[in-house]
Amino acid sequence: MRNEGGMTAARSRGAGLFAEGARRQRRASGFDSLPEPLFLIDGEGRLLEANEAAALLLAALPAEGSGGALGRAELAELFRRAAARSLEPSPLRVDSPEGERHYEARCSAAGPEGLKAVLLADITVWKRLLAEKESLLARDRAAGERLVPVCARCGARRDESGAWSGPGAVDRESPAP
Repeated sequence: MRNEGGMTAARSRGAGLFAEGARRQRRASGFDSLPEPLFLIDGEGRLLEANEAAALLLAALPAEGSGGALGRAELAELFRRAAARSLEPSPLRVDSPEGERHYEARCSAAGPEGLKAVLLADITVWKRLLAEKESLLARDRAAGERLVPVCARCGARRDESGAWSGPGAVDRESPAP
């Protein structure tokens, strides 16, 4: 018959070995080395673990977001939606010391014991490039509206109605080029 204290000590050693094994597996899996914030949540949306990038993000977040920016309260709601399977990829704005950052929340399917991974993919560069593309397209559209077709042969210009006029008016007899 084993005594109660011996069982407690054995359980404690077993739990310690299990925790050390979990830490070793976590390091081997690259969980902490991922550049994107990654959170592990349970089936209720409670935060269980966070990688280094996620810990840095959490430290920079205010308790409540303002002006559409993400705060800890909004992040907790995001975790609850992820646990309830109602999280669609959604853009998030974070005001950080480095400036405004944009993330897209993505959630894995439920894993063992209902655990889910929530990844905040950094889309800041993508958003900047998209804004630049839209700006360039708008500039090109505006430039296209100012372009006037000119005949290379005679110098005639086409007006809004499509008629040619001006010097040579497309050689008066030949069709428009």
